[in-house]
Amino acid sequence: MKRLYREYHVSIIEKIRRARKERKRLKQEVAEAVGKKKTDDGEVKKGRKVIDVTLTVLLMLSVVFCGYVMICTANGKPVNLFGTRILQVVTGSMEPSIHVNDYITVKSIDTAELQPGDIIAFYSEDEEIKGKLVTHRIAQINADGSFVTRGDANPVDDSLTVKPDQVLGKYTGKTRFFIWLGSFGSNMSFKKAMLILLMIVISLMSVFEIRSIAKVGRELSKEKKAEAEKAKRELIREEIEKEKLRLAEQGGVPEEVKKNEPR
Repeated sequence: MKRLYREYHVSIIEKIRRARKERKRLKQEVAEAVGKKKTDDGEVKKGRKVIDVTLTVLLMLSVVFCGYVMICTANGKPVNLFGTRILQVVTGSMEPSIHVNDYITVKSIDTAELQPGDIIAFYSEDEEIKGKLVTHRIAQINADGSFVTRGDANPVDDSLTVKPDQVLGKYTGKTRFFIWLGSFGSNMSFKKAMLILLMIVISLMSVFEIRSIAKVGRELSKEKKAEAEKAKRELIREEIEKEKLRLAEQGGVPEEVKKNEPR
C-alpha cells in the first residue's frame, strides 16, 4: 500500500513533467506516422507517373505505326515489322488461296531451302510490272537455282523465271488485323480513314480526360486524409491538456489510501 501511495502521491511539478513527456511521445509517434505516409505516397505517385508515361508512349507509338501502315499501303510498298514483311495483294492471281486486298506475311528465308509448292514474294522482271512485288507459287526449280512460278488462278506458268536474288521471302500466312487496318488507307475508303482518325482523336481525348479525373480524385482523397490527420492531432492535443489539468488538480490522497495506511 505504501508503494501505491508513493506512486499516486507525487508533486504537481512531477505530474506536469510526466504529462509533458507523454505529450512529447505522442507527438513523436504522430510525426513518424505522417513521415511514413508521405514516403509511401511519394513511392505510389512515382509508380503512377511511370505507368502514365509508359501508356502515353505506347499510345503514341500505336498511332505512328497506324500511320506508317496507311502510308505504305497507299504507296504499294511492303510494311517491314521486325524483319517480317507485310504485303497487300492487289490482284486475284492467287485465288482462292489468297484473295484480293488480303494482307499476308512474308519472312526472309534461304532460297536453297525453298521447295516446289511454296509460295514466295519476289520482284518481277516483267516489263509491264517491273520492280513490283508478285506473290506466286513455285511450280518448278531449275538446275541453275531459278524458280518457275505460277499463280493458283492462272492456267500457265509465268513467262519469266525468278532468280534467287529477286526473292523477298516465303509466304507464312495472313493477318486479319492489317486487312482491317489497311482498308482505311485505300483511296476508295476516304470516309473510313476520316472515321478512324476521329476515333484516334476521341481515344486520346478520353485517355487524358480519365487521367485528369483520376488526378482530381487523388487530390480530393489526399485533402480528406490530411483533414482526418489534423482532427486526430487536435483530439490528441485536447486529451493531453485534459490529462494535465486532471493531474494538476489531484493534490491529495484518496480516503481509502489514508484509512488503510499502516501507522
